[in-house]
Amino acid sequence: MRQYRSVRGCLVFALAAAVLTACGSLPYPTGIPKSVERQLKPHTNKDGTAKKGAPRVLSFCYSESINTPQQIMEEARLACEGGTVTLRDRDIFWTPCSVLQPRRATFICTPAQEAETGMPETN
Repeated sequence: MRQYRSVRGCLVFALAAAVLTACGSLPYPTGIPKSVERQLKPHTNKDGTAKKGAPRVLSFCYSESINTPQQIMEEARLACEGGTVTLRDRDIFWTPCSVLQPRRATFICTPAQEAETGMPETN
């Protein structure tokens, strides 16, 4: 009977770990580092929004054991909406990320077309 309990306990633990891993499988957006926020001050309006055509900063939480570099880059590209994405920084300490995905990747998103011509893209 005692052996049955330890096997059952291991199965419950394995199932819980699998569920928690599945819940946090994709990188998710989070707050940007304060140092990058200060650098963007000249590109920001008084109300805190980005000036038209200004680069944006995107940060995502991820885990090296769950996420591939391609997944993280794909999430950044989707959030950038067709602009150019450049990796700016990666950090792990003092991030607002969860325990399961403790690392933060920060990207600079340069808007498409507007950055090159100064005009919005037309169809």
